[in-house]
Amino acid sequence: MNIFIKLLNLTKLWIILILILSSSLQANLLNENKLNYKADLLFGNFNDKQNYLLAGIKVKLDNNWKIYWKNPGEAGLPPKIVFDEISNVSNVDLLFPEPKSFKFFNLDTFGYDKEIIFPLKIYVKNPKKITVGNLKFNAQICNQICVPIEENFKLNYFPKKSPLSNSSIKINEALNKVPKFYNSQSSFFKKIEINNSFATFYFTRPTSNFRMIVENKDNFIFPQSYQTHQNIKSNFIKLKIPAELKNEIKNDQLKINFFSNEMNFYFNFPVNDFWSTKKTYLYFISIALLAGFILNFMPCVLPVLSLKIANFISTTSNNIYTLKWRIINQIFGIITSFFILFLTISFFRNLGNSITWGFQFQNDYFLLIISLIIFLLSLNLFGFYELRLPFKLNQTLSRLNYKRYEDFFSGCLLTILATPCTAPFVGTAVIFALSGSYFESFLIFFFMSIGMSIPLFLVLLNPNIFNFFPKSGKWLVYFKKSMAVIFMLSGFWFFSIFLNNNFNNIFDFNYDSQINWKTWNLEKNPNLIKDLVSENKTVLLDITADWCITCQYNKLNVLNDKDIKEVIKKNDVILLQLDWTKKDLNIKNFLISKDRYGIPFNEIYNFKFKEGLLLPELLNKKQLINILNQ
Repeated sequence: MNIFIKLLNLTKLWIILILILSSSLQANLLNENKLNYKADLLFGNFNDKQNYLLAGIKVKLDNNWKIYWKNPGEAGLPPKIVFDEISNVSNVDLLFPEPKSFKFFNLDTFGYDKEIIFPLKIYVKNPKKITVGNLKFNAQICNQICVPIEENFKLNYFPKKSPLSNSSIKINEALNKVPKFYNSQSSFFKKIEINNSFATFYFTRPTSNFRMIVENKDNFIFPQSYQTHQNIKSNFIKLKIPAELKNEIKNDQLKINFFSNEMNFYFNFPVNDFWSTKKTYLYFISIALLAGFILNFMPCVLPVLSLKIANFISTTSNNIYTLKWRIINQIFGIITSFFILFLTISFFRNLGNSITWGFQFQNDYFLLIISLIIFLLSLNLFGFYELRLPFKLNQTLSRLNYKRYEDFFSGCLLTILATPCTAPFVGTAVIFALSGSYFESFLIFFFMSIGMSIPLFLVLLNPNIFNFFPKSGKWLVYFKKSMAVIFMLSGFWFFSIFLNNNFNNIFDFNYDSQINWKTWNLEKNPNLIKDLVSENKTVLLDITADWCITCQYNKLNVLNDKDIKEVIKKNDVILLQLDWTKKDLNIKNFLISKDRYGIPFNEIYNFKFKEGLLLPELLNKKQLINILNQ
């Protein structure tokens, strides 16, 4: 323990001694008038299975008087029970419901006011014998001063005696406010990350209106921890590590006391088990740049980018200055569209909603509009028509130099077409962007836009790079038309998704009927995977969508491979699938609970990996075979 903690504890000891001394000076005065509190012993039910009598000490306090919780905070002494004068009792547990926080001489303390029932579990040695003796209750009550109190309660109890029903109800109400030991099966915490700066607690579902008290092994309470958390925008809270604990937090132990209307629990854990190396902004930027660069090679983006490069090749023969301006406008279009995406996501996050990558492709109007735009542009590239505007409108637009905006909007189109793609590094960047702070989210989206603009930056820095290509000619016409074909196919693909959504799946994207995928009804049977794993089954979960390009790649090249099918059959793997082509709140919440904000999502579950073994976005055949065989 560092010197600061020792000094702090020494200071607390002196404060307590001063309070006790001041209390003793006025104890006679208070003993003459005991209206400041009243204590009674209540009896409840007897638990036959665990052989304990449920009881409770009811303390009623006058106005402005307080009594302490089990951890008083910066000053005070907690209530205690002495039972050494009782026969036939092996142990007595004094339990503490949720406390309130108070300021006492400008010190943070925890306790109760007005009226409180401390539940007791009195464990008897032999339930057939009578329990007789004195039960002592020692505590401090405080107002302007703190006064030690002691109450002696006579016990003369036989377990089979019927308790008073009113007392049982009151004791049970208090017992429900006492935190129970955390049940890991409830999976309330998705994960916990701790480093020298912060302790971050992630929840598996939206949680609001709760309180937490976080203590270390020396009963030091994190100053920021106890407050009412309401309307959590993301499913996590981040607490700053107190300065006095930074040097030893890694080897510390923490206790979380969680209180809400739905549940109350405590969770003890060694920090070292949840330690995470703090990722620097350089790490975030590197991931974002790589993710943005990879998006250039996605099937929907590549044709548009190739067409723009072809147009740039045509421009080089005319004017290098014009070429540079066209490239700058396109880069600006990419950066602007990513910025709009950041603002949109931030807006919904601020309203308490969680946003996922590619969400716009679940909207029929968007699919219809983007399909129409791609068809019109493709037909124009084939030379079927030339867009002619009215003369006056054309004159007005010419004055505004509308040709400049053509490249700007093509940059926006590149970004829109890239968003259904979750390739290597893209998924990681999206997780950081959608689960981090607003600044981290902005950082990720900005550098993703820079990464996606890297090919354009290279051309901007060296326009002469096009000298390596043949000069404009018939080859360029054919190249443009071949790219226009691929571009049009992507338009047909988006339109087919729109038709599927509205006309009962007239197109089939499953490719192979031999694979026996079972559709998982997440709403009706949320515990299906847990039930299968408990039966010692191995489960492969696939979350897919018709608009997810990487999902289609995984199906065609990995999941439908004959070797994969043989391994699945040999190992009796159960295949579950969730289709996220349309909006589905249950699937969205499931993904977010797994700290994922996009698809594809593939995870393997069995007795070794009860919480799942997450596979990479881009599946690898050899890796999947090895995992399934092991």
